[in-house]
Amino acid sequence: AASSAASASSTSPSVPSIVDLSAAAASDNDEPLDAIASIWEDEYIEEVVVKDKRCWKCLWCNKVCSGMNATKALYHVAKMHGQNVKKCKAKISENYAQRYTGMVNASKSKGEARKRAVDSIAEDIASRQEEAV
Repeated sequence: AASSAASASSTSPSVPSIVDLSAAAASDNDEPLDAIASIWEDEYIEEVVVKDKRCWKCLWCNKVCSGMNATKALYHVAKMHGQNVKKCKAKISENYAQRYTGMVNASKSKGEARKRAVDSIAEDIASRQEEAV
């Protein structure tokens, strides 16, 4: 009986240990994520309805926030001050943290470029009005 148990264990496939599984999960966490156009496309932010009101839920920390405000949701998971929203208290994997920070930075750059364009147009109009007088 002992020899049959020994032969069964030697022929059975190797099962990874918990350490092996966590190492595999850690390597998955380091992989870059595909770009998304909106925080609503992220798998850790979901739309929920609470008392007939549209809200969003952070699946990292399970916090539910009222109103469908993409900027607030993004600042929450990016753990950044501003937008009158609390930072996510969960441990967010590095690849997701980079995604969120990149999205905030891209949004800020887009806003700054828009402001420069508006300022440039205003200066151009003012200049033309002065030349016309």
